[in-house]
Amino acid sequence: PLDVSLARLVVLGWMLGNSVETVVMAAALSLVPSCDVLRTPFNTAHSLDGPELNTLRNSLFWRRWADNGNKSEPLMVYRLCMDWLRSGGGSLGKPPYNAKWNQAAHPRLW
Repeated sequence: PLDVSLARLVVLGWMLGNSVETVVMAAALSLVPSCDVLRTPFNTAHSLDGPELNTLRNSLFWRRWADNGNKSEPLMVYRLCMDWLRSGGGSLGKPPYNAKWNQAAHPRLW
């Protein structure tokens, strides 16, 4: 199922010859704000140290890289997805092993 506004985006992209990009963008817009494709540390101690701090630093580094100064989570997800497709993609349901940011990817969301 697709929202009417996202379906319009896909149709408009198809009409303009950018169907792949608009399908990826529609998918990214359908995720926000409930889904985060990159890892974020979680613990109940309210403190970060060791591996959790490294996970946070790695995630922030790749978020800034993918955001490219746009300050937009959908555009960040779009860039990650397009980079994943360009690096050989992979099987749905498996982490993006070929992408340079694969260590920051949330393994259950690919």
